[in-house]
Amino acid sequence: MQSISRRNFIKLGGATTAGFFFLKPLEIEKGLKASSRGFSLKRIGEVVSICAYCAGGCGVLVGAEGSRVVSIEG
Repeated sequence: MQSISRRNFIKLGGATTAGFFFLKPLEIEKGLKASSRGFSLKRIGEVVSICAYCAGGCGVLVGAEGSRVVSIEG
């Protein structure tokens, strides 16, 4: 098995991260184009909240239609 130096490991990790960073917007844009045709969305309100499952306090967007929760993102 070939050993890898610490310097080459960090360079490879940085290149991989940069690749994901630059390629991810292309994937999102492609998905938006594919999903934006053929249906209309209902008008719903969004409420900002926090997740209570751990001590992290991550942000959550809760979509509400009237008094009913219809989507949760975050």
